[in-house]
Amino acid sequence: FRCGFLGLLHMDVFRQRLETEHEADVIITTPTVPYKALPVGKAYSITISNPSNFPDPSDVEYYEEPIIHATVITPVQYMGPIMELCKARRGDQTDMEYLEWDQVLIKYT
Repeated sequence: FRCGFLGLLHMDVFRQRLETEHEADVIITTPTVPYKALPVGKAYSITISNPSNFPDPSDVEYYEEPIIHATVITPVQYMGPIMELCKARRGDQTDMEYLEWDQVLIKYT
């Protein structure tokens, strides 16, 4: 089976339970993020799931990568560091709304 998890702790708890309760052999691998590339002169894109399979950049017109629309609800005191983190990860802020005097909702793409 291939499973996805909400985080490393969630994955570790799940792994431990499989090993102790069901005596299962568990193999953990790093996640893959599929990218799409449009080869030069082609009318269709290809999906790349492994970094070692990336074509030479001169053979590709453009790449497409997965994006998310994130909604973060946080106390105002953490707003600055969260905004810095999102900006450092190429996030574009699309909305910000104060829910209470001490709580803010921030949306990013």
